Amino acid sequence: MNVTLAQLRAFERIVRLGSFHAAARDLNLTQPSVSQRIRELEELRAKAGGIQIGGARGLAAAPSAGAADEGDTSPMARLQRAKDMLQNGLLNDAEFEQIKAKILAEL
Repeated sequence: MNVTLAQLRAFERIVRLGSFHAAARDLNLTQPSVSQRIRELEELRAKAGGIQIGGARGLAAAPSAGAADEGDTSPMARLQRAKDMLQNGLLNDAEFEQIKAKILAEL
């Protein structure tokens, strides 16, 4: 099984919005549907250490030395989280560049 864009979108929204419920609402999905996508993603990436579950915020990208606070929605913090996802194998170079371009266009 490969990582799908739908799984990555769910993951990104959960990290950005802070909850499965908010991510589901933003993606126009049910919360169980988002949960299923994350379960599948966890199964694919658990051995790589790219995803960790737990704590009050639920889902978070594994922190790196320069990781930004999860609650920080500033462009630089979002860019750092995308960089962390790239380094953890959750994004490929093309996906990272798309996210980076979107964030930089907001500035």
